[in-house]
Amino acid sequence: MDGVPFDELSEGECDALMGRQEEGEQTAQTGNASIPIGRHLHIPAMASLTFLAMGIVFFGARHMPNNTKVTSEYFGVLVEDSSMNATVAEMIRKGDKFAKCEELELLKVKKVLHNNLGGHGPDKGEEGIFYEVGLFLRDKFGDKLSDIVGNIAIHATSPYISKGNNYNGIHGKFMSIAIRPGTNLSFSIGAYDQEKKAPITLPYFSITFFDIDEGPEHHGSEYIIAQGFEHYYIAKDSQVNVTHTKDGATMFHATQRGEGSDNPNESEALSPVMKSKGVTLSYFNRAAANFTIGAEEGHTIRGFNFVLRPSLLCAKTVVKGKWEDPLNTSLPGVELPLMDGKEPVAGMAVPNFEVVLPKLLNTSNVSNGSKPNLKNISFKAAENGSSAWHLGGLCALVIAAAALWSSHA
Repeated sequence: MDGVPFDELSEGECDALMGRQEEGEQTAQTGNASIPIGRHLHIPAMASLTFLAMGIVFFGARHMPNNTKVTSEYFGVLVEDSSMNATVAEMIRKGDKFAKCEELELLKVKKVLHNNLGGHGPDKGEEGIFYEVGLFLRDKFGDKLSDIVGNIAIHATSPYISKGNNYNGIHGKFMSIAIRPGTNLSFSIGAYDQEKKAPITLPYFSITFFDIDEGPEHHGSEYIIAQGFEHYYIAKDSQVNVTHTKDGATMFHATQRGEGSDNPNESEALSPVMKSKGVTLSYFNRAAANFTIGAEEGHTIRGFNFVLRPSLLCAKTVVKGKWEDPLNTSLPGVELPLMDGKEPVAGMAVPNFEVVLPKLLNTSNVSNGSKPNLKNISFKAAENGSSAWHLGGLCALVIAAAALWSSHA
């Protein structure tokens, strides 16, 4: 059985190798290897039961949820934050975890594939802005999935009035939409399968809106209306006023005049003032999120910039020209963001799940250049209180132990 990875055996192949199929006639195909079934491996019944029990105890004790080492198909991406205080713990759903920035998922925009929001161009044809993005994930063991190709679409869900369509798409390092003052636009944003034109549900994602400000005398005051999000995060000294609408949505409204000098040009490093004019929202188990962006009456086109990453939590804080750790609150000007405008937090609440890779693709060969598409990856909710090991791993233990037993018999 040289060269056959035990942890890739199917349940039927495990049954066969443990002598539960008829001898001598069938073979199991694993990769390119053909394995005789039940002919050369005879495991005494008592030995099988003994080592099966040992295996269950051994693996059950060592490998509980969120402690699963990377296999060829699964890896967990979350780690519990033991520093989470009791108040914050009460604010999140049962079973959710707190993850540090290095464990959080982000979607990095690479390019615009098609740009025709609301049918106003500059491109012709299908309505919407379509992006190619890269998905980045990291598990608690440091194993990474980097730059998994995916697609994001923005679609107008209300009439769009704008003369600023050349601003739409990507502006600098940000996704961007321009609107005329005195108007608003409702839109959806989400992941999709480019071939099937079908939505892709993500276990969670985040979006950060930047530079929520206004002109002189409150002209052109910008606002964002969101609903269905799990949590929002704002700066401790936020300039954004948060209110709730009659229909249960939440409005994030500018309160201060903006200056060109406080406009961000980087989503990964923000000054305290830049953070005070932004908001990060998180969504769980969703294919898309819906927003309304708008501006009060004014004189100039208003541009909305955003990214699909938790920048209010994880962007470096720029202090005296230096990029500082956003969690190092010993530095003047560095403050933790407030979850739901209430409690300072050093991470983001996220659901507990596993990434399921294609069978022939694991994190080893992903790092060697074989990258799956987002449409080929699925996500599995982690089950609390159950063993996270697959049958193949347990089967391998039983077979190895039984072979050792037989060699000393």
